[in-house]
Amino acid sequence: MTPGAASRTAPIPVGAVATGLCLAVYCVLFLTNLDIFLTERGISPVGSLETFVAGCALLLGVQVATVGFAEVYGRLEAALLDGLAPLIGFLVYVAVNVVLATTSPVRGQSVDLTQIFPVFQFAVLCFGMVLVASRPAERAFRPALRLAVVVLGASIVYETLAPGALDTESTRSGGFALNANVGAFLLTGMLATMLDFRQLRAVDVAFILITALPVFCTLSRGGLAQLLLVCGAFAAVHATRALARGDWRLLGGIAATLAALALLMVLLGQAVRDTPAAADREFSERIAQLTFQGDNLTDDPYRGVLAHHYLDLALTHPVAGLGTGYTLNTAVPDAPFGKGPHNIYLRIWLDTGLSGLVAYVGFLAALMATALRRRHIGGILLCAMIAAYGFFDHNVIDNKAILLLVGASLAVRPHPGRRDQAGAA
Repeated sequence: MTPGAASRTAPIPVGAVATGLCLAVYCVLFLTNLDIFLTERGISPVGSLETFVAGCALLLGVQVATVGFAEVYGRLEAALLDGLAPLIGFLVYVAVNVVLATTSPVRGQSVDLTQIFPVFQFAVLCFGMVLVASRPAERAFRPALRLAVVVLGASIVYETLAPGALDTESTRSGGFALNANVGAFLLTGMLATMLDFRQLRAVDVAFILITALPVFCTLSRGGLAQLLLVCGAFAAVHATRALARGDWRLLGGIAATLAALALLMVLLGQAVRDTPAAADREFSERIAQLTFQGDNLTDDPYRGVLAHHYLDLALTHPVAGLGTGYTLNTAVPDAPFGKGPHNIYLRIWLDTGLSGLVAYVGFLAALMATALRRRHIGGILLCAMIAAYGFFDHNVIDNKAILLLVGASLAVRPHPGRRDQAGAA
């Protein structure tokens, strides 16, 4: 038997299997918000915070037991040094939030969201690096993300076909993510992280089409825009390489994939209009928007009004801000529609003034610079999505799944001899 044949038939180490299984459960629980869903529905007797801490400890312990402390520590140290700039930027943002915390904290699940929560956010970002802190974990990360996409996507499709089946109050389905826009972002964020930009593979094409179904079911305009961004970048990278090699067959495959995606969107638009959820007025109006049979896609009854209201409020104390937690704790009850600003930049500016806003923007800039330096296309897309999403949502980095994805993108190691390691996760 040749050495190559022997390596192909060698059994998979038990430690690698344990790491892969643990990572798969971890991603399904925490990258889909399933842990929060189980807690809020009273299904899990343990709080989501306790579940997260236990999951982190278990995953870290399995990796250390599999490859040893030295490798895990070495990879984490390398990731921390390589991603030092965005980590420092986020740490400054956390420090500003803690220092400027108001005396009346915003509380959620018995956690002080003004002082304790920002520190927890930084811990979650750092722990995202642990997801790929060993070679077995790095190899298992992409399959684990695929499983998480299937689970979250299935919950969204199921709730669209059977409104209220998951006991949600929203008219648009977010499945286990509990919110349609959040569900769409998590799906597209995981897709950007799992795609392999170094080579075109059938499994990646299949998951683009698989992800498109639940993203469309959320009826999220931002989610569909993010899906088009990820698919466009994926197609552009591979088309450019195919043109450079004169590979017309590959170009034909890319064109066929894009055509299939466009056809799928058209068919989904027709199919979703016939679901039971379409009986709801908001749902049917959003479908009409997305199929260009109703109001313009950019029409929004409240975001513009909220932006003007909170901008005027922020300008009353533009430098110092009004204190961490002011927006959600004090300003929201008196705001139009009783809603938050739907803009994280306005929320941060209103709460922490210019210091917090500069720190957050600096974090995003450092994150993008790090991804560009490493030529990590998945990281570039994820950062661009977070930056853009912030103009339409004021809770972007409050979701630990997003911070975990960011941490994992910072920890991905370049392949030996290759600078282009996009999609290595």
